[in-house]
Amino acid sequence: MDLRNNPGGYLTDAQFIAGEFLPVGQTVVWEDDGTVNRKSLNVDRTGLLTNTDIKLVILINKGSASASEIVAGAMRDNKRQFWFGETSYGKGTIQAAEDLGDGAGLHVTIAKWLTPNGTWVNGKGLTPDVSVNLDAKDPSRDTQLESAVSQLLNNAMRRPVVLFGFLLIVIGVLSLISSVLPNLGNFNFSPANIKQNVTVVSEESVTISDVKNVRSIGCNHCGRNYACSSTDFSVWTFWHCPIAPGPNSTATAKSKYRFRIYRLFRWNDRNQ
Repeated sequence: MDLRNNPGGYLTDAQFIAGEFLPVGQTVVWEDDGTVNRKSLNVDRTGLLTNTDIKLVILINKGSASASEIVAGAMRDNKRQFWFGETSYGKGTIQAAEDLGDGAGLHVTIAKWLTPNGTWVNGKGLTPDVSVNLDAKDPSRDTQLESAVSQLLNNAMRRPVVLFGFLLIVIGVLSLISSVLPNLGNFNFSPANIKQNVTVVSEESVTISDVKNVRSIGCNHCGRNYACSSTDFSVWTFWHCPIAPGPNSTATAKSKYRFRIYRLFRWNDRNQ
């Protein structure tokens, strides 16, 4: 939005233009007439560019005054844009025009206006976020406009870069998972390993040693957690569940990676 050398206009026009970019109900300007009653002018229509994903830059210079400063101030206080260029004129008053006839007229100051955040710009102006002066040696170049366009292009490029970085993180996490998953099979719960490591303690319990990467094992029938027989979680003792249907009990082993691995622990008295 190019507001350079724009001396302003009617207050309601500033409200209308700001409504193109700000949502309904958002404050555009405060009007202070010196009494205790301060009145706000808010957006009262639905604009076409209220989506904050649409990036906006505003060009201002020392010729930007009054209503154009109201629009610029409303945009920045509502975090919709960057200012480029030079410090604006700084006219923070509101006049009422009186027609005196025969071509004569009088403008009477009736109030002062403040930005949505309560800033009075009178005599100070609005300071741009990025100060850019025109090239005195080459008047044909508009360095302020070039800087604004460059900012918009950088914003347009930033989103793909952020998305690319996010994809790299996802790929890294997937690579880590793929490297961990093969190790999840090293629980030593294959039938051969169970037969090799099982020691029959009695007709009611068995002990399995050299069990890796398991943090807890629970009965699938009664919900009881089995006891670990060693401090390094490598030896576990199992009991045949009395409410299991038939001669076989099943249990669920939970790995330290919090993945669930289901295996069948068979119980056939001394024949396992």
